[in-house]
Amino acid sequence: LSTQVTLSSDYPIKAQLDALVKQADAKGQKLSLSVSGSVGDLSLNATLSELVQAEIKGDIQPLKTQLPFDVAIKNVQAQWPLFGQSDYQVSVPSLAA
Repeated sequence: LSTQVTLSSDYPIKAQLDALVKQADAKGQKLSLSVSGSVGDLSLNATLSELVQAEIKGDIQPLKTQLPFDVAIKNVQAQWPLFGQSDYQVSVPSLAA
């Protein structure tokens, strides 16, 4: 995890998180997340890899009461159970809200 926050103006933020799940149910799942912008207008990019795969991009304005946001998810590939022979599979080329 690395972050940079400036305590002036509109509080610009820059953060990067790279995570590896070690819990048995999802062991090996990877998440890479970056957040940038200001406290009032954040942009995020995330990538899931290994067990579940997806690319996520979004914008959110957390200080507004309506909490406006845009999110786009693409290239989703997943199965259940996560390991071994799957009973269910999902493939989503793109989804937006």
